[in-house]
Order: sequence, then C-alpha cells, then structure tokens
Amino acid sequence: MNIINKVTWRYLKENKRRTLVTILGVIISTAMLTAVVTLFLALFDMMAREAIDAHGLWHAVFSVEDDKQLSIIAKDDHIDTIALRQSRGFADLHNDNHRKPYLYVEGFNQQALNNYHVRLLEGHLPTNSRELVVNKALLEDEKFPYQIGDEITLSLGERMSTIDGETIIREGNYSLYEDGNGERLEKIVHDVPQTFTIVGTIERPLIEESWSVGFGAVTLIEQPNFDNGPLSVSITAKTVNRELFDWCQSLANESETSVRFNNNLLKCYGVIYDDTLNQTLYGFGGILIIIIIIGSVSLIYNAFAISVAQRTRYLGLLSSVGATRAQKRNSVFFEGMLIGLISIPLGVISGLVGIWVTFLVINPMVQEIFTVAYQFEVVVTPWSIAVIVLFAALIIFISAYIPAHKASRVSAIDAIRQNKEVKLTKRNLKTSKLTSKIFGLEGELALKNLKRHRGRYYATVFSLIISVVLFISVSGFLLYLQESVGLTDDGINFD
Repeated sequence: MNIINKVTWRYLKENKRRTLVTILGVIISTAMLTAVVTLFLALFDMMAREAIDAHGLWHAVFSVEDDKQLSIIAKDDHIDTIALRQSRGFADLHNDNHRKPYLYVEGFNQQALNNYHVRLLEGHLPTNSRELVVNKALLEDEKFPYQIGDEITLSLGERMSTIDGETIIREGNYSLYEDGNGERLEKIVHDVPQTFTIVGTIERPLIEESWSVGFGAVTLIEQPNFDNGPLSVSITAKTVNRELFDWCQSLANESETSVRFNNNLLKCYGVIYDDTLNQTLYGFGGILIIIIIIGSVSLIYNAFAISVAQRTRYLGLLSSVGATRAQKRNSVFFEGMLIGLISIPLGVISGLVGIWVTFLVINPMVQEIFTVAYQFEVVVTPWSIAVIVLFAALIIFISAYIPAHKASRVSAIDAIRQNKEVKLTKRNLKTSKLTSKIFGLEGELALKNLKRHRGRYYATVFSLIISVVLFISVSGFLLYLQESVGLTDDGINFD
C-alpha cells in the first residue's frame, strides 16, 4: 500500500461516522438491487413451476410418423431428454356420466412418466404395455366395476361424429358432440379390443383436463409402434436460448416433421420468439435497472461529494508535497474500492435476507388473492450474484468519478484557502426578500450557508429530486399494475 492509500485509509478510520454513512448507503443500494433481481428470478421461477405442473417439462414437441424420423431427432446433439407419447384411443365406458362417458388411454415412455408428472396414489406405475394406471376418480365411480389388480378389456378406437352428412374424426380429449337434448351424436369407430391389468391409481393426469370427455389412463411404451398412430416426441434442450427456435425448426425440416414449442414454459426462461414482446420485456427491465442505478448513484454520489468537500484541505496539502493529479484521483477511487469491498457483500446478504422475509409475509396473501398453490421462493444463481456485484461496483465507480475528477484538479493554494468550496462574494450569498418573509431569519441564514457550500447544496438537492422522481415512478407503476391485475382478474364486460 503506497503512502497516498495509507493516508486515505487513515482518513476513513478517523472519520468513522461519515465512513459508516457511506457504507450504509452502498449497502442499501446493493440490497435494493439484489432484492429486485431476486424478485424477478423468483417470479419467473414460480411461473416456470406452474407451467411445468400444468403442461409438463418439455421445450418442443415433434409429430413423428416412422422410425426414420424418430432416429433423426434422437441423434441431435442439442437434445437433453426425449419423452414419447402416443394416443391409444378412446373406450366407451357405457356409464351414466354424460360429462365423461369415455376412458382415454395414452402410452408414455419412462421419460414421459417423469416429464408429464404422472403422480402415483396407489399401486405402482406400469412396467410394460399391458399394464394400466387410471385416474383415481374413475375407480371411485360406483358404476365402474374394476379395482387395482383386475384385468380390463377395452375396445380402443377413435371418436367419430357426422355433421350435415360429413364424417369428422374428433381429435383430442375434449368437445363432446351432443344435440340440443344432450344426446351424444358421436361413436367409437376403428376400435380394437385390448386387455390391460389395472396396476395403480394416479392423480388426474395432464392428458385429462377438468372439462375433458374421457378419464385419463396411462400405459407404458416399451418400443415405438407406429401401427398405433403417430408419436409425440417431446424434447428438452441442453441449452435454452433463442437459438432453440431455429435449430428445432431446422431439425423439423430435416426429419420432415412438424414442431410445436412450449411457449408457456419458454417465456419463463426469457426465451420468446416474438421480437416485439422481447423488446417490451427487455425495455421494461432496462427502465427498472436505470431507475435503480439513478437512485443508487444519487445516494452514493452525495456521500462521496461531501467527502471530497471535507477532504479538500488535506488533498491540497498532498499537492503541496508533490502529489500528482493521478494520485489524488486514485485516492478517491481507493476509498470507493475499500467501501465496496465491505458494503457489497453485506448489501447482497441484506437483500437476500430482506426478500426472504418479504416472501414469508406476502406468500399467504398472494395465494389467497390469486388462488394459486405456488409460493415465491428465493432463487440465487451465480450469474445473478455476478450481475449484482458488477452493477454495484459500477454504481460506486460512477458515484466516485466526478468527485475524484474534481479532487484531482484542486491546487494546493485553492485547497488550503477553500475558496472554491466556500463562496463569500456578496452576489453569490444574496438572498431574496421573499425568503426572509416566508422562512424568517433562520431560513435566510440556512440558505446563505447552503450557498457557501455549493457542492454539498447541489448534491443534496439532486438527491431529493431523484427521490421524488423515484417515488412518482414507482407509485405510477404500482397503480398501472393494480389496474392490469384487476382487468385480468375481473375480465372486461363485453358481448
């Protein structure tokens, strides 16, 4: 440590109160930045968990009709996991349930059982293509005469309806076709008898929605058999970024298949194909970051500006014994570095603890207001910590740059006399009569004192202006957010 840095270190120790105020300012700034970044990560993490729960863990799905297409897709190096799904068809239960008259069976491979959250309640998951797990609600139906361990023979086929003389194969586990009296106007065709053993019950699977026409049942795909129809090949990528859209489309072209993306999940990773929406999200995030940086710089700059004003005499003394401009400038930067080394880690920890406590308080309210089963969880990643530390260091550098530049230009005589810090000319200290009438003698003396120390005066006024701007900006943002949530929750009244 050179002599200039030693003097700076000694000055910081001797002025403990001002040093602690500066450290506290940096801690607050870093904690605020940490809280905002962690809040966004937690929000997207909660959305991702909800999307995976609702739609399964996959990034893209290909519709494959033969072994050649499947082989081309399976060999791609970008793919992490492959999940296979195949519709085995509908079976008429001949029950009195007009809402769900069918049993809908799909085959999953082992990876699909994991990725699509087949949650076992009783028994065990299927280990071959002759075993079946069914929605527990079906076994609870008194009209369904089977239980775990029973064999069941199902005539699995396709749903067909005739509309105005046109025959339509109805795809998907929804949209029961009925007439005005509730009579079913569709039937199962191309049905083939297949025998299964019921080996367990599961929660309502993802292949069955609450409004579906068939109870969901799952069997195992041991080997792909295209005689049963096309395969849905769901993949997860090793690296999730915007290039995923291009290489998946290229892979679909190469394998002569169609591809569909899980946009509900991908948007939670910030991977969005729509450039307009991308620009909106990045612009929104950029505005928030700029607001934080401006608020933080104003907070920390004030401390450094006052510090330099108080140290002007001692910087002048350094000039008188041969200190160069670079040494005086580096003295302020060294102060910023020392404060950063202490404040940034404490700020990151404070921000994480603060947002954790915040989540503990708001999670019950969020679940009650939005009727969701998910909670905010503190998410910490290496890149998020790196970004926070980098931005905090940048904020300290920006805050210290102007005072450091000013300190480097102080001459020995000006510093000792402090004629640039304290203005004593009649013109500069002149106040209006209105000030005296409104605030009295005390207000007039206070204003004269501020004008004597213009550096501190400007720094303080700037900080107050930024505080007001931030308050109005955040208040306006919350107002618009509240209106948006209200529209989303209540809907819009229209015909």
